Amino acid sequence: TYTTAQDFREAGKVIHIWIRPLTSPSTIQAMIFTLFDTIATKYFSYTPSGTDFLPNQWNHIVLHRNNWANTGGASWGNINAFQIKLTAASGQTASVCVDMCIYSQEQTPRCVIMFDDACNDAYTKAFAYMNPRGLKGTIFVVPTLVGTSGYCTLAQLEEMHEAGWTIANHTYNHPGGPLYLTGYSYNQIVDEIGSCTEWLISHGFTRGAYHLAYPGGYYNNDVFAAMDALGIKTGRSTLSLRLQNAPVDNYKILMSKALDSALTLSTAKSLWIDRAISWGQTAFLHGHKLEAAAGVNTWSISDFRSMIDYIVARRLKCVTIDEWYQGLTNPRYQAVL
Repeated sequence: TYTTAQDFREAGKVIHIWIRPLTSPSTIQAMIFTLFDTIATKYFSYTPSGTDFLPNQWNHIVLHRNNWANTGGASWGNINAFQIKLTAASGQTASVCVDMCIYSQEQTPRCVIMFDDACNDAYTKAFAYMNPRGLKGTIFVVPTLVGTSGYCTLAQLEEMHEAGWTIANHTYNHPGGPLYLTGYSYNQIVDEIGSCTEWLISHGFTRGAYHLAYPGGYYNNDVFAAMDALGIKTGRSTLSLRLQNAPVDNYKILMSKALDSALTLSTAKSLWIDRAISWGQTAFLHGHKLEAAAGVNTWSISDFRSMIDYIVARRLKCVTIDEWYQGLTNPRYQAVL
């Protein structure tokens, strides 16, 4: 148990906490955050899950006021102490490190909708439905697949680009599983990512040339080193632990929720769209195909259209990956989004 004096009396809608597990997250049976009122029997509490945390790195946790349970009638205007209590799993030793808490730090809520591989559905279904409604998306393209059966043609990619969509980097050949890029040597990784960057630039798709989506969601230190050498700005993973927080701790591990059979329309609305709006965060959503029924790497076209209609109704701003990045790193750009 660790307790420290912390004045939360002027906290805004959200509270930012950084947690770094020093042991495997599986060793954590329970973790409780508590914010104490001036009267100790009054407090707010929140219980995260150990599976919410990535091991051996800082995890940026953003909590909305509404996430906290109120015991004894605690008042935000009286909060003056923060406590974290950790219980280890049976027979285990658990340890975490806690860094600073920041409150009253909010960003404009946004949504980034992405399609990997540039399958035909990205053009014939996603673009066809989103573009007339004023929404933009990002296509992570594999150059060797462009124009082949089941994938977008170069002309279709150019049309989407002219409409404001971003065509981005998904490597030149899309290395296959089970290891994807992580099964390659450093030089091979540089060639895969760099060749895609060159292809994008040579075809005028400069906006997304330095934004990467990892094939299969796989990455390692060699991939990160190659990205640094090539000037890659962001790496989008397939981790979906939470909304994308700001400030961003690691642009190489951007979290995104997959549009597939594991995601219901109700969950997409409540846990991703609504929360992004109320918490001032960004919902990253990525998919591959849109069909009549959801499946592996496939989401229901009717659910997709309903989600887009909901985004429009809620007036959540849809931006491309490069617009999102520029909005966080360039204040002047952020002001005109």
